[in-house]
Amino acid sequence: MSPTAKRLALGRFEQLGKTAASWCLHVNNWLQVSFTAKHANKVKVLDAPVPDCLGVHCDFHQGLLSFYNARTKQVLHTFKAKFTQPLLPAFTERVVLAPPASPHCPSGSATSSSNTSLT
Repeated sequence: MSPTAKRLALGRFEQLGKTAASWCLHVNNWLQVSFTAKHANKVKVLDAPVPDCLGVHCDFHQGLLSFYNARTKQVLHTFKAKFTQPLLPAFTERVVLAPPASPHCPSGSATSSSNTSLT
């Protein structure tokens, strides 16, 4: 889930967390797992397990946007910003499968991974 201050056209070059008007958590399972917070094209690696249920809390007047594990209530990351427009939630999920196994790979060694944003 990624709050955004305006509607974004999610195209090839404009993704959540890359603009000054969007904030997101991102999970990347390609090659190795990474869990990051993104805003204005800046990335911070999070030192927490990826939750299966995500919560978001916004204190509009204080300029705080927090993502947390909805089961344990552990805060995963808090962004500080001056909000000038209402925030709208945005969701995106992208799944990328690995290429087919090479004919030289032993049977059963092919793997697939996914690259997904938290929803």
